[in-house]
Amino acid sequence: MNVDFSNNHLTRIMSRGDYYHFVAAEKLDEPATESVELVGPLCMPDVLGAGRTLPPLQRGDLVAALDAGMYAETTSSQFNGQPRPATVLVNGADADIIKTRETTEDVFAHHRIPARLGGMDLRHRAA
Repeated sequence: MNVDFSNNHLTRIMSRGDYYHFVAAEKLDEPATESVELVGPLCMPDVLGAGRTLPPLQRGDLVAALDAGMYAETTSSQFNGQPRPATVLVNGADADIIKTRETTEDVFAHHRIPARLGGMDLRHRAA
């Protein structure tokens, strides 16, 4: 199952082999009947969770890494220009978005092409 986050965001998967627990966030009451491999969209091995059992998933379903912890936020990167996902703080029945999902525009907001190279401000490029 391809998800829209990667080992850019859970960096310790590649560096230390950490194991993260994933859940289908909106299907917690459904039986976990499918064995899946959760992979990210990078152009390198991007296996986030192999052999995981989850309920049947459809495009657009939310998948949560329960134990990413604070280091996932501070060590994440935008490798390959990939936007970072939202950060959600969960405490019991309360869940709050504490950092919004980045857009591609956010990733390139501070990039500039020098005038000598046909420069342009990437924030205001033609659609």
